[in-house]
Amino acid sequence: MLRDIFNSPNASIILKILLQNSMSAIIEYPSYKILAHSENLSPGLNLNDFMPRDTSHDIARISQHHGEEAHKFRINRITSSWLVTFKRESLSSLELFRLDDIPIFHNDVLVGIKCSFKEITLNDISFMNILLDTNLLDPDENIKKNNNLSEMEKQILFLAALNKSNKQISAINESLGIRKVEYSTIKTLISQRIYKKLNVKTLDQAITKAVETKQLNKIPELLLSSLLRDYYLIETKENYINI
Repeated sequence: MLRDIFNSPNASIILKILLQNSMSAIIEYPSYKILAHSENLSPGLNLNDFMPRDTSHDIARISQHHGEEAHKFRINRITSSWLVTFKRESLSSLELFRLDDIPIFHNDVLVGIKCSFKEITLNDISFMNILLDTNLLDPDENIKKNNNLSEMEKQILFLAALNKSNKQISAINESLGIRKVEYSTIKTLISQRIYKKLNVKTLDQAITKAVETKQLNKIPELLLSSLLRDYYLIETKENYINI
């Protein structure tokens, strides 16, 4: 169905609108073949008419499991936003992206998905608003070097910034084989050690302060290199493309 639409005289206009100024791929449903993608998503490579899993591109690494997770949102006309690690062909290392998974409908039938990637960091204001939904605080320049967060504290605070509960943080640590820390201990680490080091009283303030002082400006190395999950769900909304 979507392929037929793209073969119509107005296809170039549709594609221009859907792909402009973005790192995006449009995937046919239910075949899951890539019908079009922006050049900056995969410079020099033509992925069209391939299923992501049949390509050597890193979108294949995301698509197989992400597709299963996102399908329940797609069929209900809900756009889902995910935090993912993604490697562009032009880069030599993984980076952090927001992936917007937007269902495409035609005559009330799901015919495709638009996947758009936006590079982000934890000190990106728009991303901070998603995580915190609060005003940013003024930075405190008086934090002493000996009060810097440890790697474990950074890891715990990063997961907390992704709305993970203390029990979830404990489970993630155990699953990764990094270090087993009981959820009650995590609660104590946050409220007594992290708050004290950052001179704050709430979790939102701790996350904001850690970002502003550049102690939390990237995914902790142990989490980035882990095989636990490639993405985290950060937002859903009733939104879709109708053509």
